[in-house]
Amino acid sequence: MLGIRTIQITALAALGTALLLLLTSEASRAGEPPPAAPTNLQAMVVADALKITLLWDDNADHEGQFVLERSSTGPDGPWGVAALPPADSTSHNDSGLEDDVTYWYRIAASNAAGTSDYSNVVSGTATALPTPPIGDADCSGSVDSIDAALALQFNAGLVNSLPCSEFADVNGDGSVDALDASLILQFVAGLLDDLNLAPAKESGIEGVVTIGPMCPVMQKGVPCPDLPFSAKIVVEDEDGTEVASVVSGDDGTFQIELGAGVYVLVPQAPNPGAPPFAHELAVEVLEDAFTEVLIQYDSGIR
Repeated sequence: MLGIRTIQITALAALGTALLLLLTSEASRAGEPPPAAPTNLQAMVVADALKITLLWDDNADHEGQFVLERSSTGPDGPWGVAALPPADSTSHNDSGLEDDVTYWYRIAASNAAGTSDYSNVVSGTATALPTPPIGDADCSGSVDSIDAALALQFNAGLVNSLPCSEFADVNGDGSVDALDASLILQFVAGLLDDLNLAPAKESGIEGVVTIGPMCPVMQKGVPCPDLPFSAKIVVEDEDGTEVASVVSGDDGTFQIELGAGVYVLVPQAPNPGAPPFAHELAVEVLEDAFTEVLIQYDSGIR
C-alpha cells in the first residue's frame, strides 16, 4: 500500500508507555501516588456489528485517564493504543474492526505521578453481517419486487431513507432512482442475470495516522518520533454530508475507496473536548488514483 507501512509495529508498545509518562506535575511532587490498576477487564463481542465492548473495574479515585491498548497479533503484543477513555469510565466500545479477526486488549490507569500496572488481557473476535446482495434495499438478504417498490418510494420522496441505500444504488451512480428500481424488477423477472453493474472504484484516499509529541521532555540528541495511532476518520463531501468513514489500523494506516471529487477528512476526537485531536483536512481525489495523506493527532503532551 504505502511505503509508510514499513513503520515498525513494535513501536506501538512505546505509545502506551509514553502516554502514561506525562509531565511531572505539582501533584506528583507533592507525593500523590500513581493510580490503582483497573481490574476485571472483559470483552463482549457485539454480534454483527464489528464492535467489541470492553468493561473494567475502576479501582482508583484520582486517575487522569485510562490507556486502552489493542493487539491483533496475540496476547503478548505488540500493542497499539486503541483509545484513551476519560477518568472514572468503566467501558469503551471499540468499533470499526475487521471481520473474523481476534483482538487482544489490556488497560492501565495513569495520572501525573505515573502509571498503574496493566489489567488482565482479554480477547474477542469481531463478526459482521453478511454483505447484502446488490439491489437489496431493505436489507432482507434477498432481492425482490419489494426492493424495487422501496427504491421508487425513496425517489418520489415518500420515504426518507432506505435500510440498505448503498445496495439499492444498482448502477453505482451515487443515487437511488427509478432506473435502479427498473433494473431490480428486470432482475426479479429473470431478464438480467445479476445486478453487479456498478463500475469498480479504483480511486480514493489512503494514508497513515500518527500521534505526537510522545515525550514529556524533549532532549537534545534523543529522538522522539510521532507514533502510529488507531483513530476513526469521517469523510464528508463539499456540502458537509458524511459519505464514508474508516478506522486506521494498529499500524496507523487506512484506505478508503471514493469516486473522484473533493472531500474533507474529519478526524474524530476519542475524548471530545480533550486531547488527542487532529485538524480537518481537505483532499482532492482524482480518477484512477489514490491520494496519499498524513493525519497527525496532537497528544497534548507538553
